[in-house]
Amino acid sequence: MNLFDQLVTQALANQQALSPLRVVVEKELLHHDILREMADAGLLSRLTFIGGTCLRACYGSNRLSEDLDFTGGADFQREHLQTLGQVLVERLQVKYGLGVEVSEPQRETGNVDTWKLRVITHPEQKHLPTQRINIDICAIPSYEPRPTVLRNHYAVDMGTSGLILQVESRAEILADKLVAFALRPNRIKNRDLWDIAWLRQQAVDTPLALVAKKIADHKQLSSSSSPKWISVCSNY
Repeated sequence: MNLFDQLVTQALANQQALSPLRVVVEKELLHHDILREMADAGLLSRLTFIGGTCLRACYGSNRLSEDLDFTGGADFQREHLQTLGQVLVERLQVKYGLGVEVSEPQRETGNVDTWKLRVITHPEQKHLPTQRINIDICAIPSYEPRPTVLRNHYAVDMGTSGLILQVESRAEILADKLVAFALRPNRIKNRDLWDIAWLRQQAVDTPLALVAKKIADHKQLSSSSSPKWISVCSNY
């Protein structure tokens, strides 16, 4: 059993109700690895953590998530993270001895850059899925960034104890979710409804001023980039 399998098995022993969801628990442990390595390499200094994964990792939401989403400010350029792929590949391979790949953002219109991480977590078991995690950076501002400690839901030592991230407030994440829910064309995503309901259960009031700012940001984007921005604002 490799180190990664050992950590996942320990996590599931500590959270036995999640045993049927091993693949998703693997993702959440990899989130800790990614955030730790980005922090150690100084790659989080310009970024603000957002979305449903932020709610889970920093505010205690019970909805398990998959991808990592950030804002980088209106002036964000992918060159700010030019070493991200190399850092993740080298450090995760050293830690786990597993195959790791990161595909760089492709040139496209819009204001969202996506790094795609792929980890072969079960090289001896070809029938099990390869882990894939997107790291999305959106070139828009966050208005209520605040330092928050990353939570460890599994009581497994991931080297992230005391790690402080810059994250959006719950009110701002609610604003993102409301705008995405209202403006996403032709479809409704259940995760939006789940996160909105959870935030309201936490007594987060509807942030009308922030909603207005988010709509203004949306209007400033070209029509070609808006759907991608909406997707990121409500992402896992």
